Amino acid sequence: MLNQSDSIFISYREEDAAYAARLAKALKDRYGDKRVFIDTDLLKPAGPRTKSIFEDFETTGDRRQITLVLIGEDWVYGRNERGLSRLRDPQDGVRRQIENALLSSYPIISVLIRGAHLPLLDEVPPPLGALRGYQAKVLNDDSWQSDVEVLCQAMENLLPGLRDSVEPSPSAARLVFVSHANEDRALIEKIVNKLEGGGIQCWVSYRDIPAGEGSWSRSIVTAIARSQLMVVVLTERSVNSKQVEREISIADEGNIAFIPVHLDKAPLPEGLKYFFSMAQRLDVAGMEQSKALDLLITAVRKRLMN
Repeated sequence: MLNQSDSIFISYREEDAAYAARLAKALKDRYGDKRVFIDTDLLKPAGPRTKSIFEDFETTGDRRQITLVLIGEDWVYGRNERGLSRLRDPQDGVRRQIENALLSSYPIISVLIRGAHLPLLDEVPPPLGALRGYQAKVLNDDSWQSDVEVLCQAMENLLPGLRDSVEPSPSAARLVFVSHANEDRALIEKIVNKLEGGGIQCWVSYRDIPAGEGSWSRSIVTAIARSQLMVVVLTERSVNSKQVEREISIADEGNIAFIPVHLDKAPLPEGLKYFFSMAQRLDVAGMEQSKALDLLITAVRKRLMN
């Protein structure tokens, strides 16, 4: 029996097992092995399970689980060995998982993979039509890391305990925290898109603080603590930003490595000179933008490998 306060259950079809395993690894890296559960027993041909998956969890007032329903291209119309629709079979394991989740008070997110769409009401039996009332997220192969990050932010918004109390495992895929001035957002979006397009997972405040989050500072501190590296984008706006200076100070206290990226000729205040005295700056001021971004992604990759 799991004894974590908040847990994640992944429901999936056998043909989507590779995606389920890939997602489970990413989530275990972020939240720990004991918080992520895949009920493989329901997918084995040994016979139906005698009790609900949710009976494996201890139900208490401060304990919650979130169900991720992995929906692939054959999820709706797939048939069993008798040629019958799997979802139309009341004893189908995946259908039972979802019905139990819908009957519980647990949050649910549909996760669309391999080009699948969220099923229409007339494509599923009545109990499962209620999935359309819950969130849905997409996982694409070519944007996997950023899509997983969006999914995790959604889960953490539903279950704040995932964000507030988790100690990531040593093998966690860590974030690159991008520190910047709010006035530079258009430029930062290009930098983040370049890094994530190269497979480097970023955390940036304007996108990754959940809607309705009551404490921006807590989200920022948590993200910095999870980061392996901080990219500090230095412009005439950011070098005078108290928020940027606070973020750098928090990272310094946590022994998080820096890459200061100087995009213009703005002189550094004394406070920033102190923090960056031992850091190797990437000076791309006046450089053509695409070349500057290529140098940045090379520098980030090199630092992450150290």
